[in-house]
Amino acid sequence: MPRLTRNGTLIELIGKKGNGRTQLLYLICALSSTKSKKTLYVDGSGKFRPEVIYEFLQEITNVSDKELRIFLKNITYQRVYEIDKLISLLEKIKVLDIDCVILDDVIPLFLYNQ
Repeated sequence: MPRLTRNGTLIELIGKKGNGRTQLLYLICALSSTKSKKTLYVDGSGKFRPEVIYEFLQEITNVSDKELRIFLKNITYQRVYEIDKLISLLEKIKVLDIDCVILDDVIPLFLYNQ
């Protein structure tokens, strides 16, 4: 996997609904996990689908089912419902030893929880 960013880089994906932003995030999770990078996937909508990441892993690797499951263990999923919980989680990133943080569909938390 080519190095797309340097540490501390923030990338924002924007586009209309259905353009594939979440699919791209799943692919990033899959690619990171194959490099033994620990990824925290923070979901604001509850639509996380680990089976899609598993399918990406099957396509990009040539390893056994057991090894695919080991890759999946590099991904931590957290559903958030409130802004304060999101901030609390982000404050713990260093303690959790996370290499990559993905925030998916968290904008509604800021719009509707005021």
